[in-house]
Amino acid sequence: MPTYINSYGPDRTRKLGPEPTFHDPVVISESELGAWTELREGCRLNNSKLGDYTYLMERVQLDHTTIGKFGNIASDARLGPTNHPIDRPTAHHFTYRAEMYDLGEDDESVFEWRADQPVTVGHDVWIGHGATVLPGVEIGNGAVVAAGSVVTKDVDPYTIVAGVPAEPIRRRFPEEIAARLEATEWWHWDHDVLAERLAAFRELDSFLSRYAPAELTAETVDDHDDQTVDDHDGQTVDGYDDQTVDDHDGQTVDGYDDQTVDDHDDQTVDDHDGQTVDGYDDQTVDDHDGQTVDGYADNA
Repeated sequence: MPTYINSYGPDRTRKLGPEPTFHDPVVISESELGAWTELREGCRLNNSKLGDYTYLMERVQLDHTTIGKFGNIASDARLGPTNHPIDRPTAHHFTYRAEMYDLGEDDESVFEWRADQPVTVGHDVWIGHGATVLPGVEIGNGAVVAAGSVVTKDVDPYTIVAGVPAEPIRRRFPEEIAARLEATEWWHWDHDVLAERLAAFRELDSFLSRYAPAELTAETVDDHDDQTVDDHDGQTVDGYDDQTVDDHDGQTVDGYDDQTVDDHDDQTVDDHDGQTVDGYDDQTVDDHDGQTVDGYADNA
């Protein structure tokens, strides 16, 4: 006769709070944890940072890793596994952890080398069960890493990767929707705002219609501290105080005090209209009409 068990063991859905929540045993060294973070049993963090609301499931290991806000890290994931110096006669760590074996002093250069290869994970990223992210990799906002993947190179925002080595399999959202989501930067909203807007988070179209820009493409989201990104709308681009974007309309471009687009003090821009071009005293622009070209006296 089977035995029905309604509940046994520690509560896996305990209420969290602004202070980090630990399900011991966990091991943490030289790391920073944001508000509403959670670490399950068996997690180990070394020289790492977690953004607000990020959680680590059982047995996650982080070395020299920064994870943004609202990170979702499944059990047994490993981010930033430390490399061994395989150019030595042996790859064994007694050569740099010599004190453990009573062989001499540790070799700090190996630990510095490891720290110089950090892993950086953006906001709202899901790392699947048993995935490995190698040192030096950057993963963009909203990306997804499938279970069991080995990530050896950077992952673009809102891209789903899988495999060994991991390769893109599809986008999480179309580029326009991803750009609109990223533009909201909702991960920086405070706790009260999140509570107020919770219903919209449960339905994509509702969220986009309420809080995202009406029209936005991936080209306009480029992490620049400006208003637009080279979209030729006549506004400021990449922080330059200009009016146009190299659109050959005869206006100021990129802050240069001239009338042309090429930083030349002339009147036209190689548009084959027979006027002065690039400061040369000629009549035509190599249009093979038998006239003078670039100051040379030729007949054809």
